[in-house]
Amino acid sequence: MITPQLRTAKDRHMVAVLDRLATDTQYALIKGRPQARKLIEAVVRGRHARDKRDELTRIQEFMQFFVGAYALESAIDDGELNEAADWIMWSLADDIRDDQVQDLEPGRIQGFLDIPVLCNWPPMADAITVWLTNFYYYARRRAALRNIGEALWGLSRAWLDILNRERFHIPSTRLGAMMLGWAAQENEILAADLTPVLEKLATDQDIPFQARTTLAVALATRSGRFSKVAPEIWAQGALGDLGKALLPHERLQMLTVVLSHNYDDATFDQALREIDLIPPRTDAPSRASVANYREMDAMPDLALALCTVPLNRGDIDGLVAVLERWYRVDTKYGRHGKSNVIVFAPFFASGFRALGGGKLIQSAEDPQQLLERVASAANIFYSTSNSVIGADNSALHVPDRFGVPEEAHAAPFEEALGSAFCPAALAGELADFPVEGVAQLQLAARAYPVQAVQLQCLGRTWPIVASLQPPLRDRPIRRVVVWSGAGSMSEAMEAEAVQMIFERSGAKVEVHAPEVTTVDDFLGVYRDPDIDLLWVMSHGEYDHWAPKNVAVQIGHSRTFIQLDDLLDEAPRADGRRLVVFNVCDGARFEELGALPRVGFAPALASSHQAVISQLWPAKGWAAAAFGALLAARLANGLSFFTAFSDVLGTIRRPREDLAHHLADAVGAWIGMCDRIVHSGEDFENFALSSSPAFFQ
Repeated sequence: MITPQLRTAKDRHMVAVLDRLATDTQYALIKGRPQARKLIEAVVRGRHARDKRDELTRIQEFMQFFVGAYALESAIDDGELNEAADWIMWSLADDIRDDQVQDLEPGRIQGFLDIPVLCNWPPMADAITVWLTNFYYYARRRAALRNIGEALWGLSRAWLDILNRERFHIPSTRLGAMMLGWAAQENEILAADLTPVLEKLATDQDIPFQARTTLAVALATRSGRFSKVAPEIWAQGALGDLGKALLPHERLQMLTVVLSHNYDDATFDQALREIDLIPPRTDAPSRASVANYREMDAMPDLALALCTVPLNRGDIDGLVAVLERWYRVDTKYGRHGKSNVIVFAPFFASGFRALGGGKLIQSAEDPQQLLERVASAANIFYSTSNSVIGADNSALHVPDRFGVPEEAHAAPFEEALGSAFCPAALAGELADFPVEGVAQLQLAARAYPVQAVQLQCLGRTWPIVASLQPPLRDRPIRRVVVWSGAGSMSEAMEAEAVQMIFERSGAKVEVHAPEVTTVDDFLGVYRDPDIDLLWVMSHGEYDHWAPKNVAVQIGHSRTFIQLDDLLDEAPRADGRRLVVFNVCDGARFEELGALPRVGFAPALASSHQAVISQLWPAKGWAAAAFGALLAARLANGLSFFTAFSDVLGTIRRPREDLAHHLADAVGAWIGMCDRIVHSGEDFENFALSSSPAFFQ
């Protein structure tokens, strides 16, 4: 494809510069993507310093693109889609910035092909192939950058033809599969045009075995919906003649396709066994860790597709079996199943679906419209910018400040959630679901206040399944430890109220409000098996671009503890204790796969520990009122979840009414009551009343 024609000393010098760039890029990525960012910034600074527009400028733009291409591949390999978005932009933008929106210049790539010294440098072809392949993968997964994908389509098709003509079949088929997956989702005309090209390659006995396998796998999935051959035929072919080239996750994918068209128990059992054979994609440690949890959700499409098989059959036990295998759940303390779980799949392919108590409840309302409505309302309320597959995301909401809830937009969000999670036509049937000893599994969970909405619409709710471990009995609350991390006035009043309430009930209470502390100090308390109730009120930090870095402040001097520090550190004693993280975003989680995992509350829940926290940055007095009311219910002997749901269902009321309600619950008019009355806050607003969530 590229023939060396380095006729001048200038050309040879430029090739030496490019060779050095390739070495520097490889070295930088060994050290990590932050080092690669320094390299790409240096390249861009050099281009800006020249202040010219000539061939050398375009070569410098290619050098920027080259670093970006391999950093993009690294981010995709690690499952870091937010970082991948940055590297896509930084590859083709004029500058390197941390803004979510930047102007890209996709036309640069075509320009690279017009520069002889680049065309005569062999690594250039690999860099373009790597970038295009990973770009279309990202654009499909995030339903993003459709305009860029369409702008690059002509070039990408031509590049695919060149690769095939030159018989570079392994990289070409991977690129073709990624392009087809994106087009099938975003542009049906382009997908229908590309499909026969890939069908011909997939059946060409003269191309490598692995290349044909890659295409057969793609054509068996939704990517191949314009194929003349049925998906199960492609899948059976991949499992048969091409089976020796399948990777474990590809074999599982093909088994899932077969099962979705023709179910049998033996194939389902084979699929379950295949899950165990999927190797880690990263070097995540074997111990419980955020990296380990994120590793389990590295292929969410595959996990959810397999979950759909038992869900279609109304088989809760089968669904739980898939999730237990996928998330490597320790089942020695018992298992969930149809006797103690109900399942909600509000955006199921054929409409709302719920399973439980021996019943299947479903609605044929278009789930895509509901999903788009909820996602749009959530973006505006949460101040986020999440796209929806199959929707027009060209006018996606871009907030000024991410993650700060907009009280003025709470009502449309609440209405959208009610329509999606508690359809009015099904409310009567849903309200008849069993309650005692039952938890809810929200399939493809989102960080929405589902429990508050269920209480509002159905008059009941259920604990959210996060650990897939059935709970042990609630422990009597005899010893309470209160930890005030940030030292705000509302924290101090909440700590005082919690201490008073539990001491009055006969419990032993310790209060920690350290100016200076360490992670080990907090861990010493967290690991204590004699603590029945650990109550933390503080400031939480949730980075929407890097949710894995979620943290909670544990000292007034701004000492923070990371989620990684606490995973698998909870004591395993008789019964189940309660941890209350009354902190901003403590119940928020990264929306990766089938279950809520990467967030303080869901990740720390287990058979031995229930966790209550806030889904978004709650106002100080709203959070404090919730805490004091919860303490009063718990001190009166209510079970953990009954106390939670009772408070969540009654806290939404006018200021004066809330203050009197709190005084009645506590047994005295405390200082917090005055603060609530004079706060000026609208406690009837969904944003102030509906953030708490309960995980087990």
